[in-house]
Amino acid sequence: MNIKNVTEANMSLQSVKSHTRETVTTLIGYMIAQGKADYLGERVTQLEHSLQCAHLARKDPLYSQDDEPVIAALLHDVGRFIPAAEKMGKMYSADGEYLGRMSHEILGEHYLRTLGFSDKVAQLVGAHVMAKRYLTATDKGYYDGLSETSKRTLNYQGGIFNESQVKEAHKDPLLQAKLAVRRWDDLAKVPNIEVPDLAEYEETIYDCLLESRTRFTLYSRQYNLPIQPAVYLESGIQSGTLPTFNSFVENGFHATAKSCMPSFTNPNNVSIITGAPPSVHGIAGNFLLDRETGKETMIMDGSLLRGSTILEQMSCRGVRVAAVTAKDKLRKILAHGLKDAICFSAERAGECTLEENGIENVEKWIGRAASSQYSGDLSLFVLDAGIKLLEEGKSDFLYLTLSDYIQHKYPPESKEANEFMAAIDTRLQ
Repeated sequence: MNIKNVTEANMSLQSVKSHTRETVTTLIGYMIAQGKADYLGERVTQLEHSLQCAHLARKDPLYSQDDEPVIAALLHDVGRFIPAAEKMGKMYSADGEYLGRMSHEILGEHYLRTLGFSDKVAQLVGAHVMAKRYLTATDKGYYDGLSETSKRTLNYQGGIFNESQVKEAHKDPLLQAKLAVRRWDDLAKVPNIEVPDLAEYEETIYDCLLESRTRFTLYSRQYNLPIQPAVYLESGIQSGTLPTFNSFVENGFHATAKSCMPSFTNPNNVSIITGAPPSVHGIAGNFLLDRETGKETMIMDGSLLRGSTILEQMSCRGVRVAAVTAKDKLRKILAHGLKDAICFSAERAGECTLEENGIENVEKWIGRAASSQYSGDLSLFVLDAGIKLLEEGKSDFLYLTLSDYIQHKYPPESKEANEFMAAIDTRLQ
């Protein structure tokens, strides 16, 4: 795909564009920081190798019109030089020669996925070691053409593919592109040649990342990022655009349906923010059984949550996410994986910090102190915060959750219940 021909990304939120630009700047900064760093004993530096690899991709007639293999070629060794690489194990030969980081291709693929690069780019980066193992099994002259360093690292990378592994590789629709990245990798070790510098690729990286960030897949369901903050307005009914909603307003609506949403607070909210049932996301109740003590333990955070959330995936792509809860125990679950996002509870509004909650001085900001968790006002505080976030344009994606204290404490039509519902209605005007 030629990213320059894609127009959907131009409609992205400004916050997504800004975040994408910052991400690309950081990524390029990591590459520049390599500078003249040694490339595993070869006669070129790590940066020179990366640039030569991208240049070869640009010159290849089969891929010159496809930006994604070019970006993958440029970033194929990203797992060697990002900060997380320092935590990866090192490979040494029998005589103590340093051969590089273990599984740098897996780390690189994971890193690019977390940034929001496309599945194709991530796969091509993650497969250049696999391609090396495939080629040594299928091309008799390939092994002989490898550099001595590359031959030594092959043993640490799983060795030559066997027959069944070769057959399995043939099922991969991206196999030829993966092999191309591998061949560019092998050739990009020529000293003292001039190729375009990083600046030549910056806009292509930006366009590639911005386009791929317009959507993401979570638990086998695809989501599109919002292109503008949106709320439902009564004008849709008045203009006749929403006749079904209009009939609900005029005539009411009721139906009997089987519940498909968990009724407990934790699994209910987690099912909403993951788009998956408890059997998949892992939060099955408000409590868990401690097998060692035999006692019930309240779930207070997202440590048992399997995988990611819609909130996290939106946030890591630059969407300004804000989540406000009534009680703090749920806030800690919703905060799972969130960075640079607003996430706080009305219960602990007076204790918010920029580091943990993405916001501070919340009570002063709202104009009043939060009430006890055993009150309806706790929910009203959440709504007031949501209204404030919308009015001040601080959020593109807003998640608010209230307390059911009033519904448990007072019967329908009671003075307390009516006053609470009236207060909610006022805030919806």
